[in-house]
Amino acid sequence: MLAVVGAALCALLFSALFFTSASAGAAIQTPTAAYGAVAQALQMTLTIPGLPPVPIMPATPGSHRMPGRIGVINTGPITGPAYYFVQPADTLYSIALTLGVDPQALMDANGMKRADTMEPGFLLRVPGPDGFLPPWATADVASDGTVTPIARKSPFDRMTPMARAAGPESPYYKKTWITYYGRPLIPFMGIVGAHDPISITQLIKEKAAEYDAANGPQLGVQPAVHLVWGMATVDDQPDNSHIGYLTEEEVMPYIEAGLEAGVAVILDSQIANLSASASISPGLPYLKYPNVHLAIDPEFAVSYPGQAIPGTPIGFLTAAQVNEVQQVMADYMRANGIEGKRVLMVHQFQSDMIVDKENLDTSFPEVELTLSVDGFGNPYVKTWKYNALVDATTPFTSFKLFYDWDDPLMTPREAMGVDATEHTDFIEITPNMIQKW
Repeated sequence: MLAVVGAALCALLFSALFFTSASAGAAIQTPTAAYGAVAQALQMTLTIPGLPPVPIMPATPGSHRMPGRIGVINTGPITGPAYYFVQPADTLYSIALTLGVDPQALMDANGMKRADTMEPGFLLRVPGPDGFLPPWATADVASDGTVTPIARKSPFDRMTPMARAAGPESPYYKKTWITYYGRPLIPFMGIVGAHDPISITQLIKEKAAEYDAANGPQLGVQPAVHLVWGMATVDDQPDNSHIGYLTEEEVMPYIEAGLEAGVAVILDSQIANLSASASISPGLPYLKYPNVHLAIDPEFAVSYPGQAIPGTPIGFLTAAQVNEVQQVMADYMRANGIEGKRVLMVHQFQSDMIVDKENLDTSFPEVELTLSVDGFGNPYVKTWKYNALVDATTPFTSFKLFYDWDDPLMTPREAMGVDATEHTDFIEITPNMIQKW
């Protein structure tokens, strides 16, 4: 067992170091030591004779709640829901004192877990005396300094152009995919390993319902079970491939349960010491089932001369290699009369894991190329990483959450970019897929 999961364990340890480093780097952008000392002192001593604390109520629709009709204020008293534009010298406590509101109510209204995570340039939501909040908005700052609240677009409208244009033949048509990830019988590698095929199929349908409530009225959900089908191993295997595949007897119960329940199945290859196209080829016959899709993971590709263990160091793929996988999928589907489109997901958590990304070919009519952003950490790091690795040129996007490694775990509304995270940051481009480890 140790030899089998060794590559995955090495990768998780690296990811922990990577994201700890990223978090430490992010701390440079947080308030200065003096700022923190003042905030700490205020937190210990400040009592604000402002409005009495009231339960925070959600934003409600209606013209009187539209961001453009809700004021940006810089002083109290508070007469209704409002916004405050954060300045460089502001602290949460100085804002609360100026406005005459309870600091904890201000934190709750903006999803903040700590008082020192606020950043300049954001619009803080200020609850009205009745506890009602304005909708989330961003600030448009004119040349004369005038700040105008701009409403956040809907999850559908924030998707990439290719995702918005997806037609009825696309697996992503008016849907957000929600997946449970893992390797059967190995709980360490994800939630799938802790449940049998029928149980995990039911569980992902229940989880998908939570995201259906978060992704807006224009989008439904597609639940899926994401299998680490081709797993990179420390053992070299008889063919020196360093990869161990699930057998047909192990895979088919998930496909059959999915077909019955309307749940998709993703077969993921960790590539190891094969070419990306060779590593995925044993999975092509499963594409005859309409609920089966494929994925490849550059992290475990043996990419360097003399490399002995997949994932050490972290591997990469070129755009040409990804395009070759798409070509192999398309050729197989055409040759075997398989209709429709299939997802090909490519993992990444560093910018150099897909080289020459601008040369990715998105023209294969059979393939919906999806770029995933993996890696665990706090919401600030994860949001920053996702926003850095995907943009409007990305065809379809995926975002991965880790139950046991993300602290705190992002909510469905945060993962979909509907609510801000604790640093008043948003997921900007709506993910087409959310994976849950």
